[in-house]
Amino acid sequence: MTLQEAKDQVARDYDYPDWWSIDFSNVSEEVLRDRVAALYAESKETKWISIKDRLPKPENVVMVTYKYPTGRQEVTMSFTTEKHPEFFDHVCYDLITHWMPLPEPPEL
Repeated sequence: MTLQEAKDQVARDYDYPDWWSIDFSNVSEEVLRDRVAALYAESKETKWISIKDRLPKPENVVMVTYKYPTGRQEVTMSFTTEKHPEFFDHVCYDLITHWMPLPEPPEL
């Protein structure tokens, strides 16, 4: 979710056509800005996605978690390809349970 999408969602929550139409006499601007910030932060959280639900787009590097028959679980980076979207580089596909996009790098 982009910042503008978060603003638009808040406007819809208060039954306004867009962010710029909000009547701030009814709701404090501070409350609305806090809600926008919360929505935006929530959208940036990374969540694990089951490979049963969907696979990542080919050629994207992602984090995967896999579980050995012994019960040991590991996390690593991996990717799929156009030719083999169901296979992850250097990880036995049958062991993979979930994946998620890489988080954004820190600002330097």
